[in-house]
Amino acid sequence: MRLPLEFTATFADSYEALPNRDVEAVNRALDRLEERHDQPEMRQVIHVGSAVLFATPRIYAPEGRYRVTWCYDDPAKPDSVVCITVTSVEG
Repeated sequence: MRLPLEFTATFADSYEALPNRDVEAVNRALDRLEERHDQPEMRQVIHVGSAVLFATPRIYAPEGRYRVTWCYDDPAKPDSVVCITVTSVEG
């Protein structure tokens, strides 16, 4: 089930800080997230206190590797995927 993406201010800031050469790879990952958010490979679980967030698989771009952290707007009945940040990761 395709869900629209929403972007937090933190996501927008981190996205704008990406090297230009890496934007295309991140955009492809966002397209996959919109379509495949419900698939296990898109849902590496991250616990932050009592909140549960998800992370995409590594995004391999020319100048770095990234993950998008995200959650549903309403876990019980999601209408959108909320992208929280795009973060550089090692390896």
